[in-house]
Amino acid sequence: MVPFPSSLKRRLASLATVIPTGRPQTFPSGVTELHHSTPKYLGGAANGPRVPLDAAYHQQITNAFRDAWKYGQAQPPAAQVQQIMRDVYSKYPLPPGY
Repeated sequence: MVPFPSSLKRRLASLATVIPTGRPQTFPSGVTELHHSTPKYLGGAANGPRVPLDAAYHQQITNAFRDAWKYGQAQPPAAQVQQIMRDVYSKYPLPPGY
């Protein structure tokens, strides 16, 4: 199992207390999940690059993607996917090296 970087744990805690998401606050869960860096529903490959993330932080990122582009819609153009990814990852950065 890949350890969740302590710097991201601190970032998650600060985001959860500062950003009003309308959802319950989440904090590091201690469970690691693999996140598709380009979400599958936005055209990312099922076997594409994945990033180990704490499950609670992964849920925050997933929620941000869902807010930016709802499931069930036609896939956005590639340029829009890139903009969505820049927007989400500027709020919820991936660990260094990803």
